[in-house]
Amino acid sequence: MQLNKTAIMEAREAKCISQEIELLFYKYGNLNYGEDVTQLEHAIQCARLAEEGGHSVELVLAALLHDVGHLLEEAEPEKMDGFGSKYHETIGAAYLANLGFPLTITGIIEGHVAAKRYLTYADEDYLKQLSAASRYTLEVQGGPMTRKEAAEFEEDPLFRDMVLLRRWDDKGKKDEPVTMHDLQHFMHIMHEYLLKRHVPAELAAEIH
Repeated sequence: MQLNKTAIMEAREAKCISQEIELLFYKYGNLNYGEDVTQLEHAIQCARLAEEGGHSVELVLAALLHDVGHLLEEAEPEKMDGFGSKYHETIGAAYLANLGFPLTITGIIEGHVAAKRYLTYADEDYLKQLSAASRYTLEVQGGPMTRKEAAEFEEDPLFRDMVLLRRWDDKGKKDEPVTMHDLQHFMHIMHEYLLKRHVPAELAAEIH
């Protein structure tokens, strides 16, 4: 089968999306929002936890990109006293949705802050495990859920994945340096994922 113009354009778009997101990490990945790790270190650590756990590529990418809203500082001027963008989960999810990422990624990202509020309601030991920065932002973000809010949250089809991402979010704050090679690894996964979504498999093989 010969490559058609539509497939070529779709492949180029997938590459452009990957490069756009990669550039965000290059430009702003060294930022720190009150934690002991940079945004890049945090993103890579979370993605590693998802990948090492054998989870789906959607969950791996959600883990990698869950805080991309912090990097989009031009889109969200309201900050949390040095702790990043107040509505970073919504900003990030909307940005990725506009790029064509599915709800199985954007929905999980949008819910990871709500998952923190849920866990502080549902697990009495959870609050003790949070970093100082996460405890501060919890109050800015609305504090623990009420019983009614928690019950509604549990009904969300993405509930379990949101909580899983939140657990990785809390764990991915170790003093473990990462390299641009680590970023390239996950950028490759992202590009392959986008390529498969937009280009038929037999054509994607030819494009490579």
